[in-house]
Amino acid sequence: MDYTTILRTLAEPSRFQIVKLLRKGPLTVREIAVHLHIRQPLASKHLRVLHEAGMVEFDAGSAKERK
Repeated sequence: MDYTTILRTLAEPSRFQIVKLLRKGPLTVREIAVHLHIRQPLASKHLRVLHEAGMVEFDAGSAKERK
């Protein structure tokens, strides 16, 4: 992961906010969408971009474990 990729990825304000939220602990896509007042598909898109940049990881089991 190079600095250009990091800066380009975080230049989008919603992605920067997602990273700030996730520093506090894991969240579901729905929880992120609610926090940021955006639709869930858009939150998913931002998470995919962050994942492709190597900045976040997915854990498919997390949401089920928290219920």
